[in-house]
Amino acid sequence: MFGFGLFAINRVERFYTEPMPMNQEFGQELKYRQLKAFMEAVDAGSFTLAAERMGISQPSFSALVKELEASLSLTLFDRSTRRCSPTAAAQAFYEQLRQPLVQIERAWGQAKDTGQGVSGRLRLAALPSMASGSITRKLAQFRLDHPDVHITLVERRHDQQLDAVLRGEVEFGISSMSGFHPELSFQSLYVDRLLIVAPADHPLAATRPTWQSLTGYPLVLVSSGQAEDAMKANGVRIVPACDVEQAVTALAMVRRGMGITVLSSSIIPDLDTRGLACLPIEGSSVFRTIGIVKRRHVRLSKLALAFVRSLRDLAPPRFADD
Repeated sequence: MFGFGLFAINRVERFYTEPMPMNQEFGQELKYRQLKAFMEAVDAGSFTLAAERMGISQPSFSALVKELEASLSLTLFDRSTRRCSPTAAAQAFYEQLRQPLVQIERAWGQAKDTGQGVSGRLRLAALPSMASGSITRKLAQFRLDHPDVHITLVERRHDQQLDAVLRGEVEFGISSMSGFHPELSFQSLYVDRLLIVAPADHPLAATRPTWQSLTGYPLVLVSSGQAEDAMKANGVRIVPACDVEQAVTALAMVRRGMGITVLSSSIIPDLDTRGLACLPIEGSSVFRTIGIVKRRHVRLSKLALAFVRSLRDLAPPRFADD
């Protein structure tokens, strides 16, 4: 009795832990075209019209229906009249099959569109200074060419972008080439440089400023940006008069005489710089390479590749001493 109990327990354990065997007959005989032909015949009420809808000859269509009847061991249509009428069993089969087949066709179509880059999701990250300007401009054009694509744009600083790409939160990021992780790769797009932005009548406007030129004037600093790191690298120690998060805010303060600021040349075309002077800084740490950050050994989707290709003509304006 005890041995029988162990045997029964082992049978139950195998039932829950071993994979269920696939119905081999079902897997071998189920064919989409047969099911589609059946559904079209019921809907059209005519083999001739159903064959036209599927774009095949009537003999080929009739063969599909006969194959399905043979695999099911069912007569699906009453052929005693000129009009093909589904049998009671066929009508029940039709009602059960209709919705699942529509879902399969919809899923297949969506997957195909995604594979061809027609629809799907585009998930990317960009530096905040670029997100509202050049990247949004490119996304707007991309959206016109891919109206069925859902776009997710995440605004992140450089270090946060790397984390987002590594975690798979986004497919790729648009950032600078620095502090890289061994599991990430970088593809260069362009090189930009740092500029001092000051009122057009400011004393620096008629000079070729260096990093040391910043020390004599109130500074509006865009926090967590390239300028802060570059100043540290050049030994410039300044307590900013104002700390802000966005370049637009920094320019508004400069325009109102609250100080000067340092911005990247790549964002200048998307900002209102009327009445201001944009002055290239001379010295080290003034250039940075902007490019695409993605996971190494992971291919970008067709949508991502299409958008990356659209960025190839993205470049900052050139200045007199570039």
